[in-house]
Amino acid sequence: MKKINIIGLLVGLLLILSLILISSQSLSMTKIPYDKSMTKAVCTEDHYCQDYELTCKNNKLIKLTPTGAAVQFSQDWEDPRTPEKREISCK
Repeated sequence: MKKINIIGLLVGLLLILSLILISSQSLSMTKIPYDKSMTKAVCTEDHYCQDYELTCKNNKLIKLTPTGAAVQFSQDWEDPRTPEKREISCK
């Protein structure tokens, strides 16, 4: 009788462990709602630049979020980036 109880307990524990492993694996395989994320500084004509996180899906911008980082450059400052690099783009 004790052997049956021990075997039943072991089978129960194996089932519980299997369910935990399966559920944690399915959570880690959850699809991410975007395929690219990056930061980019966006600057005004007054040389005030603010950093944004760009979130993209299928090369389209789906979210633009300020990171909180910003800087004010002097009036003689010139943005060293090419016009293409300054552009808000997911390409």
